[in-house]
Amino acid sequence: MNAKQFVSSTLFAGVDFGVSKIPLVGRWIAWPFRIVFPTMGYERVKGTLLRPSIFVSVYLLGVTICFVLQALLADQAGYLGTPDGNFGASPDSDGGPDRILFFDDPHNLFNYLVLVPLYLVAGAGYVISLFSLKERMLPKGSNIGFALDSSLKPILSGVFAVGVFFVVIIMTQAGYAVDIQTKSLYLFWFHGDSIDGSFNFNGYAYLIINVLLASFVIYVALLHIELFRWSSIISKGIRSYSSEADKEGIFLDNGDKLKTILAPFTETAIWSKAFAMLLAFNIYTWHASGLPLTKDTLSLRPV
Repeated sequence: MNAKQFVSSTLFAGVDFGVSKIPLVGRWIAWPFRIVFPTMGYERVKGTLLRPSIFVSVYLLGVTICFVLQALLADQAGYLGTPDGNFGASPDSDGGPDRILFFDDPHNLFNYLVLVPLYLVAGAGYVISLFSLKERMLPKGSNIGFALDSSLKPILSGVFAVGVFFVVIIMTQAGYAVDIQTKSLYLFWFHGDSIDGSFNFNGYAYLIINVLLASFVIYVALLHIELFRWSSIISKGIRSYSSEADKEGIFLDNGDKLKTILAPFTETAIWSKAFAMLLAFNIYTWHASGLPLTKDTLSLRPV
């Protein structure tokens, strides 16, 4: 056994133990490792997991972490504000720069209550749909002789995938931490006594929440490489099937059956597009909030 095999086997065994032995949280332990070994996803995720209750749970989890938790922290610091509809920057009690209170920030309130939870739902839908493709597509294809060679190795996996994941996280979040301290237009509820001063507890909690959200986004983004792999698998299957079916003149006759076979892939692609669209809206509202203020977002600052 070489070093790579040892690492792979050890991680696989550890995640398998966590999933099977630890109640409630066991399944969640395995999710970060799906990007390391995508084949684990295909072995664990079943098509039956595409249930509304899962998406409701993900949505509520997003609202709890982004809105409820941060509202409690803002209230504890005295920066909750009053949701009276008069949105905008509130003068700091000490006569300092304008401070935006938690309830005085319509852009990020919309993010916390709607956009972020929805892109978490879309991302979860994409992951579940992706890892149930094999189970849902292969049996349908075999019924009419449509071969899908799912044995092709994932393009991004193993230690290299872990390296890419953490490098992107470190680089993006380090830059974000600098931006909110040096390029912010207003003194937000999670800032300390000044924009460029040291963070307080709320500031670090805010950064940790953003690291968690960024980790999920990067994870889903990297898993799109798996979607490209499936595109290759399907295109090869279509070429092989069409060449054989044309000999018998049945390729066009089986058009509806081919649509049925490819329906799971179409569903996965729809989840992908929904995730990308919601993320784009989230980025826009984030810039519009005035955090951070850059030359490119100057015209989008709050009024």
